[in-house]
Amino acid sequence: MDFKEVELEDWISCNVCKFLRSDNALVIGRQVNVFHGRIDLLLYDDSIYIVELKAREIQEKDIAQVLRYTSDIKNIIWSAGYEFCESYIENANRQYFGSSLKKYLEEFGNRTLQDNFTYSPVVPVLIGTDCKESIVSAMDGIYGEVYLCHKYESGDFEIEQLIPDKIDEDYTPRNTNWLDIYIGLSAKKAVNEADIEQHILAWELFGSSILGDNND
Repeated sequence: MDFKEVELEDWISCNVCKFLRSDNALVIGRQVNVFHGRIDLLLYDDSIYIVELKAREIQEKDIAQVLRYTSDIKNIIWSAGYEFCESYIENANRQYFGSSLKKYLEEFGNRTLQDNFTYSPVVPVLIGTDCKESIVSAMDGIYGEVYLCHKYESGDFEIEQLIPDKIDEDYTPRNTNWLDIYIGLSAKKAVNEADIEQHILAWELFGSSILGDNND
């Protein structure tokens, strides 16, 4: 049954918990203006969902559209998170627990807080009446989601998430040298001596505050 995008937008707004399958889901914006256009819906449930609605088959150009919006939202959040964290660090330095924690926050807190504030998952979402598997796979590659929707005569909608096809288990890349290199580099980074030293210093500084071993 044909429908207008605004009808689908209204239905999801009224049924956001059902759509995201969460009792805590929220609509935090409708028709949100950003640098590259207007986002149909912004939803929240631990992650931020950037939802682009289509009353037609989803096309490849729609991927680029929702990714532009995703970039806009990430930049907005990053800027807001930076200002928030700068203020938090300043207040923490004045109010909490003495110089050991102050030093820890100066060394690590800004990065840690900002990472938590700004790197919560931002999920691009496309919803339409039909979609090719190649588009589903492309969205999956950027941690996005694709849904098909159908409107009933009652005015109710049914929305179903599409899952990309699995790669055949017998498929073998012609050249796997890049994978070996990547795994080696990742392993080296995980045990990087500088990272280990940072963790040790953080424990020494922060741990002493917790244990009450404060020399101030």
